[in-house]
Amino acid sequence: MGLGVEWMVQSAMASMSMLDLRNILALTSPVTRRMRDKMGWSIQDQFGDGGYFKYPNDKLRASIEHFIFPDDLPKTHKDVKVFMEEIWADPSGYVMNVKGPKGNLKVRFNISV
Repeated sequence: MGLGVEWMVQSAMASMSMLDLRNILALTSPVTRRMRDKMGWSIQDQFGDGGYFKYPNDKLRASIEHFIFPDDLPKTHKDVKVFMEEIWADPSGYVMNVKGPKGNLKVRFNISV
């Protein structure tokens, strides 16, 4: 539906506190790397050529991104923090509407441990 993945990544980030997790690693493409700064992630430059390597083919460059909870929370943009706080406030009932070029989607979260 062209809705993007930002809200899915951010919901995983919010789930970290409920699961007592500290680290998330992501394999990113040029498109998903645009979310890096907004979400407080950082490139792992010890991999490849300064953090970049050719994958899945010679024309594309991938990177490994890392988020540490709660250490990297101060680096996230305000709207990301607000989204995560809304999930923390109601992890089994938070509802959001996602708008995309092909339509709208109502997402109801039911996060439990």
